[in-house]
Amino acid sequence: MREIISNIKESMLLKLYLVFFSLVNFVYVFCEVLKSNYVNENSLNNTIEAYQFEYISSISSIANFLELLILSMFLIYLLITFVKKDKIAMKNFILINFSLFIGLFLINYMVSYVFSAPSGNATQQLIIPFLLTVLVAMFFVINTLYKKIFRDVKS
Repeated sequence: MREIISNIKESMLLKLYLVFFSLVNFVYVFCEVLKSNYVNENSLNNTIEAYQFEYISSISSIANFLELLILSMFLIYLLITFVKKDKIAMKNFILINFSLFIGLFLINYMVSYVFSAPSGNATQQLIIPFLLTVLVAMFFVINTLYKKIFRDVKS
């Protein structure tokens, strides 16, 4: 754990990734809460006026852009970590992202609960990066085991 905290303190890229990822996530959640509250306040059950549709559409467009931005930031940081071919950097990437996603899932869920917004909408932007982190972790474990077995067979 100390190694991960030390890695965060020393790496400006990692700090920027964590700050911007979290910031974009919170803006995304704000958009989803805003959209949900607007629908609830204006009770848009049956009919919708053109200006209401435009408002909801513009918020949805912003949220879609932020979702792509979250995925892009994750993929860029993953690529940078993967290119390093450093086991410690990859292990830290996996642990830091799992910690970040668990924390953000909990915060997003609590925010959606407090503001009566759908929790799925507030957390959906984290699902693909979380699943990709799981795949990276599986690849890391399989690759490490393969190299260890291959090294033992050669000996």
